[in-house]
Amino acid sequence: MMVLSGLLAQQLAEQVAFYMSDTNLITDDYMLRHLACHDWVLPLLVLAPFKLVDRFLQQLGAWSSLQDRLAELQRAVRACPDLELCGDTSSVS
Repeated sequence: MMVLSGLLAQQLAEQVAFYMSDTNLITDDYMLRHLACHDWVLPLLVLAPFKLVDRFLQQLGAWSSLQDRLAELQRAVRACPDLELCGDTSSVS
């Protein structure tokens, strides 16, 4: 089970990194609108309802509360060398 959760956490981190990548952002109006509205940082919980992110969060057991989801997303961002948590650690840039 530990290997599976490690793999799922890695896949979640890769998915978050993709959503925040230049490759994605040049074509993703939804993400750009959110970034523009929040001084170019993204509240992590914006990502939580995304289909793949939601699936990874559920498989990791982070489905019962927003705090669980936020904690797992924070771990994912920390695993991405090109991303950083901002302010109160509930946003990413």
